[in-house]
Amino acid sequence: MNTANDEYANQLSSALAKITKTPALTAGILEDSANVIAKEGCDALNTHRVGIWRMSDDARTLQSIASYNSVTDQLVVQEDFPLDHRQEYVKLLSNERLLVISDLDQPNPLSDLRDEYGPSICALLDAPIRVGGKLVGVVCIEQDRCEDFPDKREWTIEEQNFTSSLADFTALAMESAERRLLMRRMEILMSNLPGMVYQCLNNPPDFTFTFVSEGCYNLIGYMPQELINNNAVKFFDMVHPDDVEALAKINAETLSIGLPLETTFRMIMKDGSVKWIWERSRVVETNPDGSPRLLEGFYTDITEQRRLEAAELANRAKSEFLANMSHEIRTPMNAILGLTDLALRNFPQESVLEHLSNIRNAGTTLLSIINDILDFSKIEAGAVELVPDKYDVRSFINDIVTMIHVRIGDKPLDFIVNDDPHMPREMIGDMTRIKQIAINLLTNAVKFTHEGRITLTVGAEPSGADGWYKLKISVQDSGIGIRSEEIPLLFANFSQLDTRKNRGIEGTGLGLAISKKLVGLMDGEIQVESVYGQGSCFSFYVMQRVENLKPAVILPAVPGRRVAIWLSNAAKAEALSEKLANLRVPFDVVKGPDTFAQYSHAFFDFDKYPRVCAVPCPRTKLVAISHNAMHEQGLPPHVKNVSMPFTSLTVAKLLDDGTACAENETMQMGQTAEDSSLQLHDTSLLVVDDNEINLVIAENVLALYGGQVSVAQSGAAAIQLIEENDYDIVFMDHMMPEMDGVDATQIIRALPGEKYRKLPIVALTANVVGDVRDMFLQSGMNDFLSKPLEFREIERVLQKWLPPGKWSRVLPEGTAEAEGAEKTPLP
Repeated sequence: MNTANDEYANQLSSALAKITKTPALTAGILEDSANVIAKEGCDALNTHRVGIWRMSDDARTLQSIASYNSVTDQLVVQEDFPLDHRQEYVKLLSNERLLVISDLDQPNPLSDLRDEYGPSICALLDAPIRVGGKLVGVVCIEQDRCEDFPDKREWTIEEQNFTSSLADFTALAMESAERRLLMRRMEILMSNLPGMVYQCLNNPPDFTFTFVSEGCYNLIGYMPQELINNNAVKFFDMVHPDDVEALAKINAETLSIGLPLETTFRMIMKDGSVKWIWERSRVVETNPDGSPRLLEGFYTDITEQRRLEAAELANRAKSEFLANMSHEIRTPMNAILGLTDLALRNFPQESVLEHLSNIRNAGTTLLSIINDILDFSKIEAGAVELVPDKYDVRSFINDIVTMIHVRIGDKPLDFIVNDDPHMPREMIGDMTRIKQIAINLLTNAVKFTHEGRITLTVGAEPSGADGWYKLKISVQDSGIGIRSEEIPLLFANFSQLDTRKNRGIEGTGLGLAISKKLVGLMDGEIQVESVYGQGSCFSFYVMQRVENLKPAVILPAVPGRRVAIWLSNAAKAEALSEKLANLRVPFDVVKGPDTFAQYSHAFFDFDKYPRVCAVPCPRTKLVAISHNAMHEQGLPPHVKNVSMPFTSLTVAKLLDDGTACAENETMQMGQTAEDSSLQLHDTSLLVVDDNEINLVIAENVLALYGGQVSVAQSGAAAIQLIEENDYDIVFMDHMMPEMDGVDATQIIRALPGEKYRKLPIVALTANVVGDVRDMFLQSGMNDFLSKPLEFREIERVLQKWLPPGKWSRVLPEGTAEAEGAEKTPLP
């Protein structure tokens, strides 16, 4: 046969065209598709048989789908074709485009085929069927001996390509059949669901249903054809009138940014009755502009559930409180992750330390919030215990400011801090509880103030004898305010006022109630003043004992110090003026930079007047006030940067000539490795932790003291490093997969050699419940540090376990002890 013959080529093309037009091919009817492919393929190739086979799930047999015999003109299903002893054949099908056998008398992967077919067959052409790159079957072209092919048949390129096309069509039929099967299963599933599945076009103000499951009749009384294309009723015509506005708003706000929607609303049935509906929907297709085009979702009847919930309202409200708290937890966690990302980039050393300090503050607040989740049950049971301890008011204020600054984010708000620098530096009280109250009031101010200003005021005044003071804190905002008739309801459990206006604003409705009870436990009072539409002011005081009467911020007078203020924002200028007045620093509010040269320092609005940095003022220190502390990168040496909000301590440090820094650096809670005078010498440290982020933080913190730090992410890796190297201290994480820190320590202690028994091993653990110290000591460890790590505890461990000569203290420059000696070893 001449395969170049036009008539034969047309014959092959015509067969492919017939197969393409077969309705069963895309309808998912595999058997009908396979019959057409087998017969048309056999007739077009003028061969004896064409078989279509599917690979079994265990890949041990080929199962016949269809087989056409041109001699008998019959379509049959053959017996399974075993593959157990034909692995070379399977391998070729998996790797080759085609298996071409022109002469079965020659060696081939199917040399035993004659045992089944006899001597009549002379040639084979097999095309693998692949779906998603996976071998799922084969199309077998079989040629018997005949007058045209007495011994063999040479398969032409055209015939080979044709056979590959037959395999491709079979793959398409298989995929269509699988889809049809899945759709049928889905239809059965949807028909049994206690609700309605739908697809609809998002064409505001309407939603046009394009598919509705049969469950709609049992749910709302309408047949599917009544809802599709809005034939009988539109979606929002079925929604209860009181829920239309809220539902339209949450649909627009949530789906427009691609988030899935979960909501509840009331729907009017065809018979006029009303049901509560729970809906979950998502966007499956978008328009070119990114707006949602096609939605899919599910409705179910929750009327009975709502009825039961009404009887258990208090318990449900508590559950919602726990769910809503997840937002409060995520907020500081996002700060931790974002600031960590910044800290791990190649910033200068000072910036890295600043970010690590902020991470610590945000992490501390996160731990406080997690603990607060448990407070509600304790408050209800009257079992809340205050834990008084000494704290530094400057660190207390800094922690609050850092947290709220993160929560404000990009909101157009001016956050102003008015802190009295003359209040006592150290007090005794439950700082965590006071911080909890202040953060709650500030968080509410951020939620309900869309623009304008929020002012935090902190001060203290003597109250009676024996060193008692009133710590007074107020939060004033320019937000939406509170109606006078609703103020008495503010401190009730689980209440959120003006819910229609505040719909969409997150909150548990519990924070103010907890705050009031906590203030009462500390012998204080909480008050609120508000004008609806203009803003609110929450204020409270708690009784605290004074530990250190020294003023919180000290700025010694310096002859010639005078400050110029040039700020476009009146609120910022007023806040800075008040701080300077409290610090007893002379200042003037000026109208431009022309007079800067007359002052020792000049504060200006960097965001609005960045060109001031280039103004020549050789004797004036410029301070740029901006919303971004990173503006300091690249500023000239004579220009400092401070971001809003700033505290009295921040201003004092900016104006200080060296004296105030010494006075103000002993901030216990705010200490960083950069503040410390501890220095390590020729010290090798190993940190073991399965969490990569924890390793990065620990490695960078310890490196700041001057130590050479190695890391390991498992107990086994730590043991190997310890055998290969000499370390002065090992910091060992307690809980690790496969081998925890206790097991690793015991293995290290059992290694041959005295050094392994003397090596200091310090546990790193989040488990600080119970007598964990004894447990670690009994396991062979020397000490432990609790997570999150604190610099004071790190320094305690380093000084205790490092040998003499491995560490020293660097005295601050300018002190009498430092004259003539840079370093002073400690005993």
